[in-house]
Amino acid sequence: MARIFLLSIKTLKENSVVNNNVDEMYVLPAIEYSQDAGLQPIIGTKLYNRLMDMVEDGTIGNSEDYKYLLDEYITPFLLNKVTAEI
Repeated sequence: MARIFLLSIKTLKENSVVNNNVDEMYVLPAIEYSQDAGLQPIIGTKLYNRLMDMVEDGTIGNSEDYKYLLDEYITPFLLNKVTAEI
């Protein structure tokens, strides 16, 4: 199964104190852990899996509500959680 990330490395580096010198080999596991251990317990497995499916198949932009949730709540949460994990 392919790894799906709700936060891109580009977004992380542009919007946090993590700079371009931090290697992907450190960032990707931190994103994955932050999603699985940080976000999923908060929003629940059903919503988490729905978001992951929508991101994977590219339909997240078709749903205004899910896109808003991702942009306004999940991305800021993950920015802070990943930065703390790194």
